[in-house]
Amino acid sequence: MKNTSRKRKKRIHDLETELERSKEMEKTLKAQLEGSANAQGLEHENSQLKSKLAEAEADLNLQKEKVKKVDKLTKLNKDLQTNNTQLVRLGKTLRKKAKAFERDAEDAWKSLELERELSKRLEGLISNSNVGINGVANYASTKKQEETIQELNLKVEELTADLNSKQEEFDAALKSKSETGEQELRHEVKELEADLSKCTEKTTALSVEVEEKDSIAKELGELKSRFDAVNEEFEETQISLRELQEGKQELKSKVAKAVEDAKKCEENCKEMESLFSVYQKKLEDPALADYLEKKFEWLQNPQVEGVTIAYDKTVKMIGPRLNVTKEKLEQVKKLLEVSSQTLSNAVGKPEYTPLVSGLLTYGILLLPFCFSVCILVRVKRAITLRKTTVWMSLYLCLFSLGALALSKVVKLEPMLALRQHNESAYEFLQLGVAAFGGLYYFCVYLYTFAQITFEGKCTFSFRHVFQLVLPAAVATHYYYHVWLLAMKDKDPDIEVKHWAGYAGIFFFLFLLFTFFTKSNTRIDKKEQENVLPVSQPLNQPLLNQSPTEDMDDVKNDEHSNGVGNSKEKKSKKSKKKKHKHGHKVAEALDNDATLMEFEAIEPEHLMEEVETIAEAATTGESIHDIKKRKAEKKRKKKAKNKLAESYSEDDDDLETQKKG
Repeated sequence: MKNTSRKRKKRIHDLETELERSKEMEKTLKAQLEGSANAQGLEHENSQLKSKLAEAEADLNLQKEKVKKVDKLTKLNKDLQTNNTQLVRLGKTLRKKAKAFERDAEDAWKSLELERELSKRLEGLISNSNVGINGVANYASTKKQEETIQELNLKVEELTADLNSKQEEFDAALKSKSETGEQELRHEVKELEADLSKCTEKTTALSVEVEEKDSIAKELGELKSRFDAVNEEFEETQISLRELQEGKQELKSKVAKAVEDAKKCEENCKEMESLFSVYQKKLEDPALADYLEKKFEWLQNPQVEGVTIAYDKTVKMIGPRLNVTKEKLEQVKKLLEVSSQTLSNAVGKPEYTPLVSGLLTYGILLLPFCFSVCILVRVKRAITLRKTTVWMSLYLCLFSLGALALSKVVKLEPMLALRQHNESAYEFLQLGVAAFGGLYYFCVYLYTFAQITFEGKCTFSFRHVFQLVLPAAVATHYYYHVWLLAMKDKDPDIEVKHWAGYAGIFFFLFLLFTFFTKSNTRIDKKEQENVLPVSQPLNQPLLNQSPTEDMDDVKNDEHSNGVGNSKEKKSKKSKKKKHKHGHKVAEALDNDATLMEFEAIEPEHLMEEVETIAEAATTGESIHDIKKRKAEKKRKKKAKNKLAESYSEDDDDLETQKKG
């Protein structure tokens, strides 16, 4: 069956190709007929041919639509068959055969109809073409038209012969296949009827089984619904049980928390009772009322304890003495009046008495001032910061040892004995001790700061901690146990062992300020000559210039010798420098052999130190490198200035030589 359907499809395809060829031939004939000038009657025939061709095309379209409808019906049948496959599995083969037979029959029917229509159309076309050819032959006048007409006639005859032969073949094939096909179809129809009867029986049985299954499914659905309801009830009961258990646990936790809270409340009540008893005792204490009254007074007039008392004591001590000074001033006035009268009598002339009195009074003031200035200028070079700290620490050590020895002799604390013997002297001593202690701590601070920043190296050690902490500890102890009580008009709360501790601390500081600098701060003369010191050496005197200027002068002398100055210039320069500096160079050279000491720091040096520290913090360089760089800049500036001075002196000498 499949082979026959394929052959029929091939034949239909061949017929369609022949139709296309015939259409092309018609187009060529139309073109040739249109080219003829005298073919007027052919236009009407061509229009008729066109109408017929249009009708044939419409018939073909209708047949195609029918074929499409048949295809749609077959698709619907397929869908129905696929839906009923589960119930009718055994009838699949029969239905497939029926479908194949139907398709073959439809194809055969379609092919027959197409062949018949084509044959009819071709006959009509041939007749029309013959009519046209006859008309053309009648109207043709040229040889070319006759030749074309002959060619067309030959082609038409060939086409008619081909059509007749193909129709005969097709009719013979249809007859042979129709006979065999009818027998096969009859046999297949019988088989299909038998299969259909079997299928109907099976479908009835299956329908019965389906009804039974539906009833069973309904019963199962009812049972499932009942089972689901039972499960829901069981789950609800489980949820309620869980909620009850959770509620029990929450109640247990709440009970435990309540027990803990009760215990805490009992403990807090006990603590509050104890605090209440303590505060009640404090309220009953009369000292609290006094303290609160004093606190209220202090809040109204806030004053530092001890300072106000000291101020009141100084006023009490100075008040009566001011009365004595007033009396002495009155006596001085009287003496001045007497002296003025005596001077006027001695001078004789009253015009010169003010001059003489002024010379005497201002001479008495100016001469001691001048002498003191000269003495300080000579003596200040011997006073240094290290020497002052050493002397003050030694003095305090000896003072504490003297107090200790006095307590052993008198068998009484010395401050207490002094207060009992002379209270005013005791208070004056306390004021002096406070001033001396403040000055001492200030000197110690300056000395330690100078040691830490010596030569630009920020070196800090435990020695510096001892130097700063030990005097502060002694000062605080003395303040609370002696000085503050003295300002409150109370006896000192100090013992003999405290004086021994003071003596030991000050002796230890004395050793730190003396022997440590001997071992660690000695500098050779060669290093001082070759290296320019960043900070002034430790043995420089207070308010004095450093010997670096002299060393720079010596270096500049050597530079001037290298340039080629004469011996006379050297002698002149050395004389000038000796005249300028004098004893300073000698003292600097003497100080090189002695111990190194720190100089008192001036405000300019302090500002330089602060600037170097700030620069080191910003740039990240070390303080030693920054100070070295600054010292090199200063040295270069000094060298340039000295060179300029030497060149100016050389020019002056040359001018004097030229004049001579």
